[in-house]
Amino acid sequence: MTLIAAAGGSIRGLLDLYSAVLAWQSARNKHIKEGGEPSERPSFSASCDLAPDLLAAVFHVVLGAFAGFVLVLTGQIESSLMALLAGAAAPALLQQMVTVKWRLVQARAFGLDGGGQTGRFAQPAQGEPASLGKATESSAADGGRRDPEHG
Repeated sequence: MTLIAAAGGSIRGLLDLYSAVLAWQSARNKHIKEGGEPSERPSFSASCDLAPDLLAAVFHVVLGAFAGFVLVLTGQIESSLMALLAGAAAPALLQQMVTVKWRLVQARAFGLDGGGQTGRFAQPAQGEPASLGKATESSAADGGRRDPEHG
């Protein structure tokens, strides 16, 4: 499946190359319609910088293989088609995974992970006025209840 995902990663590189070929074709057709000299037609290198594009394609293949490996390892994908599509979407998928993970880390650091809110962002208890919803640190010793002296 990882090889299929890597093949999916190559789809992105092929689409980029296809876009460069279309831009080259468009520039050449424009030149011909404007009556330009055949010897002055735009070259392919004017529309595509091949070395960086090939390097980007290699990275897309590697990212596709990595995304496929991770998704197969975690049981997220089970078919060849899903592996191919995951490989093609690898840069976006991996960026989304990193963003979600980072947000979870931030939420836990600020006590916003939904598991017993504490700290600066604690919410008032059920039926308690919002003005009494000050941040208080609870401990396992008091069972998470608020200290009556501090609201």
